[in-house]
Amino acid sequence: MTPKVTIVSPCYNHSRYIIEHLESVRNQDYPNIEHIIIDDASTDDSPMLIERWIADTRHECTFIRHKENKGICASLNESIRLSTGEFWGHVGTDDILPPHRTTAMAGFLRDNPEAPMVTADAIVIDGDGNESELRGERSAFRSYLKLHPAFIEAELGTFRSLFQGNYVPTWLIRRATFDEVGIFDESTRLEDWDMWLRISHLKRIPFIDEPLLFYRWHHANASTKADFMRRAVMEARLLNYERAKSHLEPALLRRVMIDVFRESVINPRSLSNMFAFLRSPARATMFFAMIDYARGFLGYRPGDR
Repeated sequence: MTPKVTIVSPCYNHSRYIIEHLESVRNQDYPNIEHIIIDDASTDDSPMLIERWIADTRHECTFIRHKENKGICASLNESIRLSTGEFWGHVGTDDILPPHRTTAMAGFLRDNPEAPMVTADAIVIDGDGNESELRGERSAFRSYLKLHPAFIEAELGTFRSLFQGNYVPTWLIRRATFDEVGIFDESTRLEDWDMWLRISHLKRIPFIDEPLLFYRWHHANASTKADFMRRAVMEARLLNYERAKSHLEPALLRRVMIDVFRESVINPRSLSNMFAFLRSPARATMFFAMIDYARGFLGYRPGDR
């Protein structure tokens, strides 16, 4: 019996990329896919292109068109409630799936029933679909390693490593895992990272060291907006701070929170971040971070353990 896989394509103003993405889902070599497409009130012609593509290809799918923008979290949670697949995953509609992607990831989950989800590497492409580089690497994961030289690959998939940074380019989740950890938190801006932290708090997340996504890096990516990312990273860590205390030794936890303090709070435009920190359980760590910052971090270098 081949487990059913639900693939969700959440779209917002991706008319330039949507057809190439949809074709990559349609061309998956996996035989049992439930495809859910959600357009979150795009202001471009994405909905018209999707409808025309469905009519032309007669692709079996569920297309949901929102009249008002609900946000990515609400769209994903809507798809989880509608899904009937044993495995579930979403892919940005500016990204492309290689044909064997679902077969590889679903096969891993089928053969490893204890795994709550599985992640994999991705190849970086530019806005025109050409292979590109981040920090001199075509692999999204290797790019992360270059940015974080202190990363210990033996800790891959652990809460300890994920709390220090989000390095997961693509994924597939066992549907039953949502029964254990809940669905996406609609109060946070990095809903995927928060989910990986909640899952890895319970079980280690396995990683397939193979690129199973073409990840598009272009100027419109939310992940390229510095202020958005600073706030989102801070929120994800504050939400998971209590869990972090059971996974990270105090010195490492303090180092991570110092990074948050430096990047998110010491910023003339981030007074609201300061208040969020003061209201959080991490405020004591922040107090020591402020002292360290005032003392020039006592020789601390980001990434040191």
